[in-house]
Amino acid sequence: MAPQMKGLHQFISDLRNTSDADEERRRINTELNNIRSHFAGPSLDSYLKKKYLCKLLYIHLSGLTEEAELGLSKAYELARSSLYLEKSLGYMGILILHSNKSRSRAEYLGQLFSETHGILMVDLAANSADTNVLALQFIAAKFNVSAAYTGSFAGRSRDLDKLACGP
Repeated sequence: MAPQMKGLHQFISDLRNTSDADEERRRINTELNNIRSHFAGPSLDSYLKKKYLCKLLYIHLSGLTEEAELGLSKAYELARSSLYLEKSLGYMGILILHSNKSRSRAEYLGQLFSETHGILMVDLAANSADTNVLALQFIAAKFNVSAAYTGSFAGRSRDLDKLACGP
């Protein structure tokens, strides 16, 4: 059995056991300060990167979207990793944390494509079926849109098509 993230489990338990919204908010703020201090440090090991990103994803999914945005840069960092577990969590983090912020759908997709293009190209060209699948899943989840939305990144998406459908 894989090791569990004890700190993540404890954090979720603490939040569920809070008696009111103010107490929950204080607990989240305490954890966010802890995460910020660790992210500001010299380096984190793989386990801590994944644990803190999972905490930020939980905070985001709990409805506190602006507080969890500091995890987006870590999600990109993990998506660039050569380790499968880091890469898969990184892609999931990008899917969840990358927000639209009142832009048009085309602008949102164009920006997301620009930010992920390099990662996707590397992962589609990788000699690993698992890595290829992660990139394809990300593309299917975010870029499976009608032609009306693809204008800003249509040319660059041909590179991805060649890699995804190549020999």
